Amino acid sequence: MSVPQSETTEPDSALLPAEAPVVSPPAIDGTRETIESIVVAFLLAFLFRTFIAEAYVIPTGSMAPTLLGRHKDLLCPECGYRYQVNASEEVDPRSGYTYPPSDKKTVVAGICPLCRFRTRMVDLEPPAKDEPSYKGDRILVAKGVPLNRQPQRWDVIVFKYPGEAEMNYIKRLAGLPGETVRIERGDLLVRTPEGEKFELARKPPAKMRALLQIVHNNDYPPSWIRERGWPDRWQSAPAAAWHRSADGRSFDCAAADSATLEYRHLVPTQRDWDRFEEGPLPADYPFKPQLIADACAYNSGAIAADPGEVPLQSLGVHWVGDLAVELELRSTETPVEASRVELALVRAGRRFTCRLDLSAQRAELGIDGLDGFHPAAKIDLPPGSARQLLLAHVDRQLLLWIDGQLVEFDAATTYDDLGDRRPTAEDLVPVRIVAERAAVDVRHLRVLRDVYYIASRFNSDPINDYLDPSDVYPGNSEAALAEFLATPERWDVYVDGLRNVDFALGPDEFFPLGDNSGRSADGRLWGGSEYFVRRELLVGRALLVYWPHAWPTAWHVDVRGTDVQVPFVPQFGRMGWIR
Repeated sequence: MSVPQSETTEPDSALLPAEAPVVSPPAIDGTRETIESIVVAFLLAFLFRTFIAEAYVIPTGSMAPTLLGRHKDLLCPECGYRYQVNASEEVDPRSGYTYPPSDKKTVVAGICPLCRFRTRMVDLEPPAKDEPSYKGDRILVAKGVPLNRQPQRWDVIVFKYPGEAEMNYIKRLAGLPGETVRIERGDLLVRTPEGEKFELARKPPAKMRALLQIVHNNDYPPSWIRERGWPDRWQSAPAAAWHRSADGRSFDCAAADSATLEYRHLVPTQRDWDRFEEGPLPADYPFKPQLIADACAYNSGAIAADPGEVPLQSLGVHWVGDLAVELELRSTETPVEASRVELALVRAGRRFTCRLDLSAQRAELGIDGLDGFHPAAKIDLPPGSARQLLLAHVDRQLLLWIDGQLVEFDAATTYDDLGDRRPTAEDLVPVRIVAERAAVDVRHLRVLRDVYYIASRFNSDPINDYLDPSDVYPGNSEAALAEFLATPERWDVYVDGLRNVDFALGPDEFFPLGDNSGRSADGRLWGGSEYFVRRELLVGRALLVYWPHAWPTAWHVDVRGTDVQVPFVPQFGRMGWIR
């Protein structure tokens, strides 16, 4: 297979073959490289007996977090959460050449997606401290299109870049031949050749779940800022109804009537972190919950050549109303009659609910204002047993998983457009857990959001959807953005100040989008009329991540009296099928 000669258009969207000269992580010895090569060769030999396929390595972050390009793995020192930051700037996209440290093309900072603490990876003053950068995911691509079937929307595909056929790109398939694709307020809408109006393109449940992105994970409470007086994101109403555990990771309730556990998106800015250094916060400190926005920690890295503030789009500039809540629920006592737990997600002031009747073992969905919407299903939540629940409200549809299994309801769980495009003050409490006459505990609480596609075009601002960004966050600063997201009276911009863009496709033309919309030079930004991929340029469909970067270790084992170092362990958690 030939090696691409150029990636001049937009390196953040390119896909290089595995044998291309993509830079190796620094400070990795020959033993580790040898063992990795043996493991990779074994896996490929096994897989090639089953598939007609080719191996590739992802160099950039246009498909993050689904697929990782060259990146750094960071462990937040404040809350302990592990996340990734894009490091593709360290490599020349034309040749794979790695810039030396003297050129300062080195990623030096990242922002935790949970507590927003800024981690410095490289000290600009001696002595330097450098976290290693790792190669991107190694993936297997089924070659040939069609491969037993026609390409389908939401597939992850590999194709030849129309502007330079020697370059392979990887994106998600968003538009099919003959359609007109519209990107509007983060969603994908399509109009077929026979259709008269645009319809929302819903993601299949498995794809939707794979595309959910982290907003909050209660298993990683930042205890230091709580000691300074920063409030918990989960709060009880009434105040004593839900009891918080000492470590802050779980809550229990024995409600005689009704008690609500409410989530507020209280994220500290850099100004707040600077204030924490001075000591406890005063009682009148202005705590302001914000709207949940399209924050992306993967894009929060700063490089040594420009170590100033990170781009605002990595902190999130667009409201995301499609949310999900995940938790482990356990009923601690035998349910009494009418013992219920309700999960509620808010969008544009309207509640979307899943009521779990613990006594009748029944789940029922509901939407404020839609009296005829009551899909129901039998469930199994026995007393004393913990169940993992995931309720998602995405693409005008409610979906419930219990222990990873999608619950089948007795009626459709989709609904028509409600015109819910304007956030209200209710959206400052976007997630609620209500216990009614129920003794339960909850833990492993996570809040997630849907992917947000930015309505950009070749000659428009690729950073955000706003027609005039100065009307949104004056001064273009983090503080101004936080103030905007916390101020309901300024949210009319979501009705009047957002653009949408359309892309019309002809026969045998496909429209690609990257999952990392803020850093993907996909069809939106190619320029002119060539925003599509012709059928003959399709290479295949991405199947699986067979080898993400391995974790280096300092382990030693005794082998017949000889001390042998184990150089790395495979990262099994990221291996698997690509959805």
